[in-house]
Amino acid sequence: RGKLWGYYWYDSNNIRHYRSTGRKTKHEAQKVINKRIAEGNLQWKEEKKDVQFKDYAANFFIQGKCPILKEKERTGKGLSPTTIYNYRKHLVSELLPYFGEYLLGNITDVVIKKYEDNLKEERGLKHKTINQIIFPLRASLDQAVRDHKIERNPFELIIRMKDEESTKKAFTLEQVQKLLGGEWKSEMSRIAFEIGIMTGLRIGEIQALRVRSIKDDMIEISENYSEGINIVKDTKNHKTRYIPFPEPIRRDIEWLMKGKGPDDFILSIDGKTIFSRQSVRNDLKARMVEEGIVGEDGKPDKDLTFHSTRHFFDSYLYLKAGVDKEKIMSVIGHQSEEMFRHYLHIRKEDLDPIREAQNKILEAN
Repeated sequence: RGKLWGYYWYDSNNIRHYRSTGRKTKHEAQKVINKRIAEGNLQWKEEKKDVQFKDYAANFFIQGKCPILKEKERTGKGLSPTTIYNYRKHLVSELLPYFGEYLLGNITDVVIKKYEDNLKEERGLKHKTINQIIFPLRASLDQAVRDHKIERNPFELIIRMKDEESTKKAFTLEQVQKLLGGEWKSEMSRIAFEIGIMTGLRIGEIQALRVRSIKDDMIEISENYSEGINIVKDTKNHKTRYIPFPEPIRRDIEWLMKGKGPDDFILSIDGKTIFSRQSVRNDLKARMVEEGIVGEDGKPDKDLTFHSTRHFFDSYLYLKAGVDKEKIMSVIGHQSEEMFRHYLHIRKEDLDPIREAQNKILEAN
């Protein structure tokens, strides 16, 4: 190049770079190259050109374009489509509007902490939600370190916010009977709630049920619907499981299957368009208000959601029906005893057997 000899080298992203030897003859240049090889100094740090976060992260969490996802796949740690969708959503809707104009080198731990405090104090978000929103930024800055855009990730100086304990509650049997006993805005929503109460299925698993999923008096659970990205995928633990369903709801399930083919979705009018989970949630909230299942503000109890049907099923089977936890874990899809306990809600009346045992001890004396 000009009057000086040099050579090309390739970085980890297969991008070619040129480095001069500073020598005018090939012979002298080869000596420099041999010395650099011996010293492990053949490559040269790329010139750091600070870029704005919005330009650097423009294609992050887009399949086929994102270096983070490519590296995850290379190492066998690929992310699920739903996770990728959520990370991209947080990046576009939350992180780019706030950090977009920042140069990568100016995103410090102080700036990040200020943003986290804003999410907590100004918007009232919980720690778990904040951690979910902020993670794509952490991953993006990790990539910036790998690309030699910054020396270190400022998150190394930040302690992750501790997730609060979940406040989700389980429906009581009385509440369930009230909710199922009244009129629902949509029959689809009522049946979805009924299936949830009777099986403990996640809402996405109910949405993904097809006609072929119904086997005599059993339901085969092998798919889960991700509404955000509109795809049907494997269940959360990638395993097929079977759950019995009682005769009283057979008529409702048969009504949903009427006129549909084996691959059609049952929670659908035409078998193709899956009934919206937001519609189910809205109808459930309306029923809760009608039945007085509300908080002090007169609005639906925020700690009781559709997912509370799963908590109810877990607790009712174990505490009231006496089903052993291994069977419950099998049908509901828990992967650990810790998760089983998370869904177990022990109420005051559930402690009656302890009181009875205590009385028997006294009677013996």
